[in-house]
Amino acid sequence: MFFEIPAPVLQALEILEKHGFACYIVGGCVRDSVMGRIPTDWDIATNALPEQVKRCFSGYTVHDTGLAHGTVTAVIDSMPLEITTYRIDGDYADHRRPQDVTFTDSLRTDLARRDFTVNAMAYHPRAGLRDFFGGTQDIRNRLIRCVGDADKRFNEDALRIMRAMRFASVLGFGVDPQTAESMHKNKALLGMIAAERINAELIKLIAGEGAPHVIDEFLDVVCVFIPELAPSCKSNSNCTDTRWQNMLSALNHTRPVPALRLAILFCGAGPPAHAGYDAQNNAQHCAKVFAERLRQLKCDNVTIALTTDLIRHCQSDITSSPESVKRWLSRLGKQNLRLLLEMRRSFLIADKITNEEKLVQLEKTEKIIADIISQKQCYRIKDLQIDGNDLLAIGIKKGPLIGKILERLLDMVIAGDAENEASQLIAHAKRIAGEQGM
Repeated sequence: MFFEIPAPVLQALEILEKHGFACYIVGGCVRDSVMGRIPTDWDIATNALPEQVKRCFSGYTVHDTGLAHGTVTAVIDSMPLEITTYRIDGDYADHRRPQDVTFTDSLRTDLARRDFTVNAMAYHPRAGLRDFFGGTQDIRNRLIRCVGDADKRFNEDALRIMRAMRFASVLGFGVDPQTAESMHKNKALLGMIAAERINAELIKLIAGEGAPHVIDEFLDVVCVFIPELAPSCKSNSNCTDTRWQNMLSALNHTRPVPALRLAILFCGAGPPAHAGYDAQNNAQHCAKVFAERLRQLKCDNVTIALTTDLIRHCQSDITSSPESVKRWLSRLGKQNLRLLLEMRRSFLIADKITNEEKLVQLEKTEKIIADIISQKQCYRIKDLQIDGNDLLAIGIKKGPLIGKILERLLDMVIAGDAENEASQLIAHAKRIAGEQGM
């Protein structure tokens, strides 16, 4: 088994050993290395106490990132390295963090407090791999399993329930039956976790290759923080509901863009149709419901706006004509319009009675978009050959009228009633201003 360890990490290990301390790389970097993946973060565990670690790295920038829990961060060649003293966690009164920790000399004891076996391994270039809890076997079996008693692990830190789902989704693993049983049993503990933490895990989960399977298996858990999904499926993981299964299939046919996948989840399995609403009004209702849910989960505004735009327009009529496509490009922008079409395509593919003609129309629309972009055709106000300064120059006063005139000019160009040529646009602008009494 080969571990490609960056030079700063090797240097940190050498510094600690030079001062007489034991040390290993631990956690996710070991898991990823065992799996043949390239780690993004490197963590070190040692029997050196925090103050001793600080003295070892006195010639480097050191931050007290978690001194009470034994963690300092040393920066070597611009690489931040978290270095944590072997420890035993105290009571978790808030189901999130230990109230206190006790330092220990035992690597095994330190690893025993960790969440999952795949994250409870340690490695040293000379000592090799230390795997006391079967992490390598679980990686071979593609399984997420708690270290020790699952109920205890989740009662210590309820966010581990979300982490288990996230790891299963991102790594494409299954969840050990006993661990899964405990996740269902202890799901209510997630109500004690900060919304920001739930959201951070959800965004990673939804973008994972295994997201459809994980969401299906743990729908009851997901409903703890997205209760609007509860009516979408009567029997959770054994669901045979066509709408639910189509949504899962649609997720499988889309790229891992969080907003896109959230829109598919919400639009495909969202709250039941509102009585008396047509399809378009139901999409508006669904967008409003989930916009509020994402705000409560402290999701960022960009993701909320994109997700709800995709839901809002999932039933909108987008005809395959240059004029229609330009208007949609003006409204959504090229990236978001393409995501909307990708969302529609995924639902069409998921539907076993897909109308092939609709897929052909989608391809035609995508081709029109590509032509408009490549030919730099006008579909935005900034594409017009004149701007607000030109309108000021012909005597139109500053204010809302300038914006309204530019919008009218864009509408005329898109409709083919005017050429995107400066002198023509100025003439039309004067006429429009005259109509407005300027």
